[in-house]
Amino acid sequence: MAIDGEAASAADNWGITRMAVSARNILRLGVHELREGSVPPKVAIDEAVRLAHWFGGTKAPAFINGVLDRVAHSLGRL
Repeated sequence: MAIDGEAASAADNWGITRMAVSARNILRLGVHELREGSVPPKVAIDEAVRLAHWFGGTKAPAFINGVLDRVAHSLGRL
């Protein structure tokens, strides 16, 4: 899956299968929104971080933010 590949390449030393299920799915949503381009990239990242606060562990929001920031830069969205 291309979305998983983008998320895994942006997450240093974290394969997609090593990530928590909630983080993996939040990243999939965030990468999809960044690729689609229907919302501003900062909004897509903020929504994903908010989901991570609700459904992830204590370190999930920072992890999600960092990965999606790298994806957005690699796509030329930021």
